[in-house]
Amino acid sequence: MRKKIRISFERKPVVIREISEGSEPEMRFYVMVAVSTMIASFGLITNSTAVIIGAMLVAPLMTPIFGIALSLIRSDSHLFGRALKAEIAGVVAAVAMGLVLGWLSPALKPTPEMIARTEPQLFDLLVAVFSGFAGAYALMDEKISPALPGVAIATAIVPPLANTGLCFSVGQYIAGVGSFLLFFANFLSILLVASATFWFFGMADTFAQIDRKVILRRFSFPLFCFALVTAFLTYTLIKIANHHYLNESIANTLKTELLEYPDTGLDSSKYDEDNGVVYVLAQIHSPEIMTPTQVDRLEDALQQSIGRETKLIVRSTLANDISALDSPLELVEERLDGSFTSEMVHPRVRYAKAADTFIRNYFAKIIGFELDYVRYFEIEDTPILHASIQGVSVPHPEGIQDLEKRLREELNLPDARLLISFIESRLYDRSGAVRLDFAGLVPNYTAEERASVLESIEIIRNELAGEQQLSITGVNYNMFENTLYVLIDAVSPHMISPETVNDIEARAAARTNIPIKLFVNLKIDTVVTSAGYEPYWSVARAGFQRQAATAGGVLQTLIEASKR
Repeated sequence: MRKKIRISFERKPVVIREISEGSEPEMRFYVMVAVSTMIASFGLITNSTAVIIGAMLVAPLMTPIFGIALSLIRSDSHLFGRALKAEIAGVVAAVAMGLVLGWLSPALKPTPEMIARTEPQLFDLLVAVFSGFAGAYALMDEKISPALPGVAIATAIVPPLANTGLCFSVGQYIAGVGSFLLFFANFLSILLVASATFWFFGMADTFAQIDRKVILRRFSFPLFCFALVTAFLTYTLIKIANHHYLNESIANTLKTELLEYPDTGLDSSKYDEDNGVVYVLAQIHSPEIMTPTQVDRLEDALQQSIGRETKLIVRSTLANDISALDSPLELVEERLDGSFTSEMVHPRVRYAKAADTFIRNYFAKIIGFELDYVRYFEIEDTPILHASIQGVSVPHPEGIQDLEKRLREELNLPDARLLISFIESRLYDRSGAVRLDFAGLVPNYTAEERASVLESIEIIRNELAGEQQLSITGVNYNMFENTLYVLIDAVSPHMISPETVNDIEARAAARTNIPIKLFVNLKIDTVVTSAGYEPYWSVARAGFQRQAATAGGVLQTLIEASKR
């Protein structure tokens, strides 16, 4: 029969003395309990892991557990009484001090470190089992006894007790019981494993001669409690695993579905259950607010994925990922190797990004246009490219046709259709709307010509002012090849004739000696009254003046209310 490993003859009395002295319920023991509890409580309140580790290092409650274990296998009733008294007194003192500190702490709120100790699971029990063995084994061999501080850090003794008191102080009794259960699980694990370790190393010379009934009587209660705690923590672990599985399923489904949307990703998600319905809150980032239809699509995907009725709420943060032109990179969730980009993106995103790059390059050669975004989707198997564009002039159908043709060739989508949402950007100065496509911003005449040009404009204004009920809304002009080109925007209930325009050109040119080409962009705006015809702008101005006293206040109230 193989001989058991035994502690050396010289080391054995040293271990017994160290455990016995550390299990004495003396003043120094209570001082260290108070100090370690205060440190642990402050670490829990301030959410400081480093401070909590410091409390573990100075906590004295692990040694009395070793004392109880040693007394059980050595039939040392004196040591058992002292160690049990020290452990119970230390536990009560730690919980009470945590309770008092919780009462004294203003506006105490749960921290992640506190919450983490309210739901023990099977893994916590396994940590305590191995820590109990490591601590007892380190005591047996003086060469590895310096490892004891590491064992103290790994085993949660004082922090759960301090957390129990803190939870009780704010009325969170269930959470406090959960924290105490974590301590109790660690206590039982260390007690049983340390007892087995001490026996294995020969700390009890007469143990083999003890009747089995005595052995069963000594360890039956700890074993029974250990079995109950193990069963409960196993159930908790299964519950946590199911929660984790559902949470991961929700997150993975949302991430997969959001791959279809450019520059859109999931930041976080959480769920709650009520009457069989899973309520999901998803925090995403995207370049635009998602529509209810898009949320419906995500909600349907979640229901199919988890097989349960789901209600989804999307909280969107507006953000846009900007990369260099022609860059195919797409941001993805950070991997273990540190990478966070990928060229393997969803086909919809790939087509949208490629079209975005191509259209931006296309309009880079055309003055006055800017691309906001490009979206790709399909309607009855027809590829649709939707581009939102801002510009100073409306794009011509010929230009849209040319761009669509080039996009089909670039993306290899012969049936693709291009749709453009156009937002016109208008500039205004003292003369009205500035037409960059006609006059530009920089005058194209010399300083010597300036006086003649301004005189010509004034002549044209005066001539047109003689036209019945015509109102000038904008004037744009510039010199090209020694000819003054003038565009007048006007509204009138009547059309003016080309002959009138020709006469005005001739009279202005004769007085300034500058050839003039006049264009009148006339908008027919007619309101028929009993007195005749007049433009709507004059009717509207008179009507607003009549109601200025009341309409102005109502309009101001409407504007202010819309900003709340």
